[in-house]
Amino acid sequence: MRFAKALGLWGYVTLLVAVALVVLWIGMAAGDHRGTMWAGTAAVVMVIISLASLTVSRRLLVRRDPDNRPEQDPLQPAVTDEEAADYEARYHGRADGDDATDR
Repeated sequence: MRFAKALGLWGYVTLLVAVALVVLWIGMAAGDHRGTMWAGTAAVVMVIISLASLTVSRRLLVRRDPDNRPEQDPLQPAVTDEEAADYEARYHGRADGDDATDR
C-alpha cells in the first residue's frame, strides 16, 4: 500500500511539473523561441507520465479490501452482534430483531 501511495504522490509531483512545462511551452511559443518543440515534447511526456502514475496508483488502492485498512482504530475492536444488540436496546429502546421498519 505504501508503494501505491508513493506512486500517487509521484503522480501529483509530475503533474505539477507538467503544468509548469505547459506554461513554459506556451510562453516559448508566444515568443517564437526555437526550442518550443522540445518544451512541448517534454510537457506532453510529463503529462502522460503523471496521468499513468495517478491511474496505476488509484487502481492499486481500489483493489485493496476496504475492511482491512491500517487506518482503522486499533483501540476500538470490531463490534460483536451481542454488543450491537445491547447498544440498540440501551440507547434506542429496541429489542433484538426489532428495527425501525416494524413500527
